[in-house]
Amino acid sequence: MPTSCTLTVPCCQQMSALSPLVENWIQCGNVLLDVGAAYGLNSLYALQHPKKPHVIALDCSEGHLKYLSGKAEKSLTLEEKSRLEIVYGRLPSLSSVPTSSVDSVLVSEVLHFLDGRTIEASMREISRVLRPGGHLFISQVSGMMRCRETGEDVDVRRLIQERQAGGEEQEEGGSDWKGIVQCDAVFNQCMCAMKHGTLSNLPKSATFSRTGSFLHWVRPEEIRRCAESLGGWCVVSSEMRQHLGHPEPLRSCPKGSTQTHLQKRA
Repeated sequence: MPTSCTLTVPCCQQMSALSPLVENWIQCGNVLLDVGAAYGLNSLYALQHPKKPHVIALDCSEGHLKYLSGKAEKSLTLEEKSRLEIVYGRLPSLSSVPTSSVDSVLVSEVLHFLDGRTIEASMREISRVLRPGGHLFISQVSGMMRCRETGEDVDVRRLIQERQAGGEEQEEGGSDWKGIVQCDAVFNQCMCAMKHGTLSNLPKSATFSRTGSFLHWVRPEEIRRCAESLGGWCVVSSEMRQHLGHPEPLRSCPKGSTQTHLQKRA
């Protein structure tokens, strides 16, 4: 099977890679839910895995789902295709997924599209579809990047927030979610940084898809706090790690990815 470092497909102007948590997700049950399945890398990998799980691939893009359907038709056996469900859906709703029907959920590179309240509502909905003792795996860009020129790790989300707020870090409506920055600030600062060399190891042709008005960089302490405040979750692990599938300068940063494993209490 391909590894998380070698399996890539075009994702708009960037690249999509297997989640570093994909093996953990697969090993935690027979019915898997891939939230934000996109082009289906994690789902297709799971379907071809020796464990032979049933996979529900959910995404809010008809284009993604159409691509996934075509890819599955070409690359999967009849038996593998029989274990795949392709479902349209958008967090915080998982209305097409029955209650207590899933063993393990993967949410890979999705939370940056959601504000704090929507993340909380999404975790409630994920808890609904999970069986008691089920598992939730979250992989998310943290906002930490490595500067090639200095070798230092830079907290980009804080730099942008400070510039937006005139030197003071902003919070989302006074809540505990502190990682939201406006998209225009992200685009302008990243493009300026690329132009002047600060992040010049980004691809020169990189573009940033404006899929919303903000970008939300989520940190481990925020996910832990959310899980504890909602109740019903056990935090197995939540920390910033390296994601070898990310493009530079994220890939070289040992804290470029927030990776979390939660378990629903039995």
